[in-house]
Amino acid sequence: MLERHDVHMCAVQILDAADHAVVRTVVDKPELAVHELTEAGYQVFTTDLRSRARARRGTRAQRSSQPSPSSARRRPIWPRW
Repeated sequence: MLERHDVHMCAVQILDAADHAVVRTVVDKPELAVHELTEAGYQVFTTDLRSRARARRGTRAQRSSQPSPSSARRRPIWPRW
């Protein structure tokens, strides 16, 4: 569906449960992807990743000298089996 409109996925994460699944994607044309997925009947929620990246920016010295408060709680993206 997105391929027809030349929308490319840069990243995908799938979380599934017994009764539903959540698919998180990063695409190169987010507005077009939202439009096409909505038209196809999918429920779509968006997050602007650029604003999150700006909020975390700092100089390299600042980043290395100030540990993140969430660094102790970080878990791997994929489960370890």
